[in-house]
Amino acid sequence: MLITEGQTEFLVPDKTVEKFPPPKQEVFFNPEMEFNRDLTIALISTFVEDEMSYLDAHGATGVRGIRVKNEIPKTNVTINDLSKSAYKFMKKNKERGNFDVTLRNVDSSLLMLQNKYDIIDLDPYGSPVSFLDPASKSIKRNGLICVTATDTAPLCGAHQNSGLRKYGSKILNTSYHKESGCRALVSKLIKTAAQYDKQYIPLLTYYDSHYFRSFGQIKKGAKKSDKALKKLGYIYHCTNCGNRKIKTGTVPLIKNKRCRCGNKFTGTGPFYLDNLNKTKFLKKINKNLKNLKLNTKQKITETLNLLIQETNLPPTFYDIHKTCKKLSITAPKNQKVLKELREKGYKATKTHFNNVGIKTNADLQEFKKTLKNLTKN
Repeated sequence: MLITEGQTEFLVPDKTVEKFPPPKQEVFFNPEMEFNRDLTIALISTFVEDEMSYLDAHGATGVRGIRVKNEIPKTNVTINDLSKSAYKFMKKNKERGNFDVTLRNVDSSLLMLQNKYDIIDLDPYGSPVSFLDPASKSIKRNGLICVTATDTAPLCGAHQNSGLRKYGSKILNTSYHKESGCRALVSKLIKTAAQYDKQYIPLLTYYDSHYFRSFGQIKKGAKKSDKALKKLGYIYHCTNCGNRKIKTGTVPLIKNKRCRCGNKFTGTGPFYLDNLNKTKFLKKINKNLKNLKLNTKQKITETLNLLIQETNLPPTFYDIHKTCKKLSITAPKNQKVLKELREKGYKATKTHFNNVGIKTNADLQEFKKTLKNLTKN
């Protein structure tokens, strides 16, 4: 079956997969991930200035790597997959379109340990954790690591022990768990890179439907990796009222271990607590979009604009509906809440993590007070 994304036409299996997690079949293609692939094209085309090597470590049908080569000609693309069936399918796509890409059929970790790349893209089935170490070794100076994580249960706090084992973070299933998942993923990327005196700098990190995705530039140097580690910390969460305290540091101490409601805070983390996105770079991507042919361009623009608004705000958000439910009041509209908070002098914006989520520098008490006032009026 032939499909076109961006400027590229390619073959996909007759049976496509639209639900996640997909069945463990040999080769699958998910059309719902077009936004993921389009955003990858937009970001890499903005990132690449000179000729760069790109590795699609888990190629499957080869679509992502083929699109990168066809739509960003300055890239030297290698597409790999351990599956023989996937390799045969990638070969069909390469030969049909006469794409100038290198195909490999080996263990991706071994491939990364034997070669150096400017850009490494990890999109495995499930958790990417086992591939982060070889990727951190393989990446070149000033290179780009792109990571997709579809193991949302441990990253969202549904499977806490699994999250602790894989990502080294205690993650609670809170109202802002999707953001915690992003921050746990980036924390893991930073800690893994730091083992090799490298700094992982998140350029763009987001959550969409069933996966987490992070793009980060790699800088070399022990002092730079130390700088990244200083941006890790903990979120102390009150499971009773939803209050939270943010503390940076490897072993942070809080003076009052009890919330104002009397309940004990639960420590979670470590998480990356700084901005998940670089505003300047996101604006460059937005500007570059006009030069690209992408089917999901509107969604990319909307997402980038939201991510820009989310910067320089606390590393959690408030869920309007869940907060109102605890207060036993009717939930006001998002725009009314934003307007009220801004008129009080607070920063406030919607968040891409949740349709009824608000990121603001107002504390929980002020947020609740705002909701109550709007309900009265």
